[in-house]
Amino acid sequence: MGAAGGIEAVLTLLALNNGETFGTIGCRTPDSNHGVAVLAENEQTALIGRTGMSESLAFGGGNAALILEGSGL
Repeated sequence: MGAAGGIEAVLTLLALNNGETFGTIGCRTPDSNHGVAVLAENEQTALIGRTGMSESLAFGGGNAALILEGSGL
């Protein structure tokens, strides 16, 4: 897992510990036709649960996945 993956893991833990997540930067109008809940950049929502996944994929097979659990404070 490289630097970008480490940053993603830290941000995932922060979201889990705070119990909320923010929208996708650059997404102004999510397409609801594909069945995946995507938040627009100006939205935020409360998280349900304390477990998340941080996944880093690279060319050549350098892949890693972390299952993380927040403190729920």
